[in-house]
Amino acid sequence: MHRIWNFPELLSCILLFLDEKSDLLQCSLVCRAFSAEATRLIWKEVDDFHQLLGCFPRDIVSIKLSGPEGEPIQTFLLLDLPNPTEWNHMRSRVNMIRELTISDLDNYDALLEVIHRHQINLTFPVLISLHLHVAVTKRSQSFLPLFSASRLQKLEISFQGSNKRLINKLMKALLAQAHPLRRLEIAATPLPKQSQGHLTQLLETTPFDYLCLMLNTVDGEDIVQVAARLPQLRELDLKFTGGDGERAEYSPGFQSLVCLDTWGPYTSALAVACAINSPDMEKVHMILQGEITGLRASLFRVIASMANLKSVSLTFWDSSIPQWADVEPLLSCRFISKFSIMLGSSGLEVDDQ
Repeated sequence: MHRIWNFPELLSCILLFLDEKSDLLQCSLVCRAFSAEATRLIWKEVDDFHQLLGCFPRDIVSIKLSGPEGEPIQTFLLLDLPNPTEWNHMRSRVNMIRELTISDLDNYDALLEVIHRHQINLTFPVLISLHLHVAVTKRSQSFLPLFSASRLQKLEISFQGSNKRLINKLMKALLAQAHPLRRLEIAATPLPKQSQGHLTQLLETTPFDYLCLMLNTVDGEDIVQVAARLPQLRELDLKFTGGDGERAEYSPGFQSLVCLDTWGPYTSALAVACAINSPDMEKVHMILQGEITGLRASLFRVIASMANLKSVSLTFWDSSIPQWADVEPLLSCRFISKFSIMLGSSGLEVDDQ
């Protein structure tokens, strides 16, 4: 073997050009030097936690598919308790994972129970990005304690269904863990009051630069007000459902905001836009639902006051059609290089202009 392959940094840069894990798997079979670097890249990003179950022998784990063909439900069963060597094999892979997705898989709780009962030391020390998709009606435990030793910077949690006890437990665990979080995505309809309080405390103690909230309008309004005080927040993504909320305005804030993306009632979008004090706003993307109350031109004038805007995209969904007089104030934004207004409804594709 040529001695150039003794430089793992160089080999890693070359292997990064391979997009498919199947190609990396082939490279891992070439020699020991290739194996070490290719294996590290294979396990750097794991699309689903159940792939880790492949670290166990097939006679220990049984995985079955059931339910509709388009959305099958995976159920796994531990037929026997893995021995220390098999746990070490899984742990060696876990130690490489930097991005992990956990979609819902029946009986995850059974694995957690085994880990806790037998005090298995399974942590994710280099994990920086975690995506949790939890069907809360099926779950009784939170996965977050597994990641207490990690260095999470990006966290996405999506709750499907209503289980106040579990949602509150998970949000409390998130608040208790001192992760260096910078990016947070929360999706829950509804988000219980107790969890709203936990999320508010988390925002008040963590310097996020990206925040995405997919909540009922009434659940998210107070949280947005807290987000307005975040000193380093650069991107805000709001997807509100459930009609108009109770707030018509927010206290001025969002001092560092660069990008605003909203999907929800016109009144909520206007209230957030009016509260933005950032001189660095570059992008506004809004999908406005329902009838427009008040003057349509108000939103356009507020957006036009953001002097450094480069991109504006507005979609009016099942709402009034804007007139030229409404749009005209945006002509004063000299830096806009991308501008679009689209109309959409239940019988019209959203990209039909």
